[in-house]
Amino acid sequence: MTTLPEGELLDALDAALASNLLEETEMGYRFRHALTRHALYNSLSRARRARTHGRAGEAIEAIYAIRPQALAPYVEDLAYHFNLSERRDRALGYLIQAGQKAANLYAFEVAVKHFEQALALMDALVLRDPAQRWMILESLGSWYAILADTPRAVECFERALALQPTERWTPARHDYIRLHCSAANVLVTAGDMQSAEAHLKLALPLANEQADAPEIADLFYSVALLHWHKGEYQEAFDAAQKSLDIAEHIQRTEAIARAFEMLALACHSLGEWQRGLHFEEQRALLAGSGLDVTDAFDVHL
Repeated sequence: MTTLPEGELLDALDAALASNLLEETEMGYRFRHALTRHALYNSLSRARRARTHGRAGEAIEAIYAIRPQALAPYVEDLAYHFNLSERRDRALGYLIQAGQKAANLYAFEVAVKHFEQALALMDALVLRDPAQRWMILESLGSWYAILADTPRAVECFERALALQPTERWTPARHDYIRLHCSAANVLVTAGDMQSAEAHLKLALPLANEQADAPEIADLFYSVALLHWHKGEYQEAFDAAQKSLDIAEHIQRTEAIARAFEMLALACHSLGEWQRGLHFEEQRALLAGSGLDVTDAFDVHL
């Protein structure tokens, strides 16, 4: 990180240690007090700070150049340093890695912070890349939904849906369906049936019931969910049956279980208790201990 010759660098380190500015640790050197570090950092010009951050990021990369997989514990540091450097574009990939890493640990508030920074960086650098933006916005929408922040979740889904296709990037129909369903499910959970229905009405014309796409099964599940919340139980049953047929055709266990759950709810609401219990038994046989069907319960609470 420095251009000092090795001898001068060692002399400078010795002087800093002797004056108690630094202390030696097993990992290297650190300031004895954070105020010392802040004072020295703030004394640097903006250009020198940016250069120092860039060199810090490059130094971390160089250490693990032979084993890039070993960079995982340091992606947050790399994102931080490059975002404050003269090469801010190099921070984007690390911000995304840091966000995905946090989400994998269920630290969704941290994941949101990293992805919001990634979006802000793309805006600051005027990076178009709609495919990247779509991925970031869809992830943010999902995480905000988990954090029960419905307005932000819906905003992120709708911002992704509003992205204009380009010659190199055009979302598939099932991608649009997936985001409309995500927005609709969040809105149903929040009790906004009118807005949820608007999203599903935009998704339905895109659906091909013969397509081998899990999003189609999810779409009819979402339609069934909306009908059930509106008290339209026969319509809920019919849509859930469509979801089940498609899910069974593509052999998607989680979707089959959700469809059985919705069929059971519709039957109970229609007063067909025995039939509803049959669907519950079918769902229970599929669920077991390792199958996550929480979506089938949360939105009914």
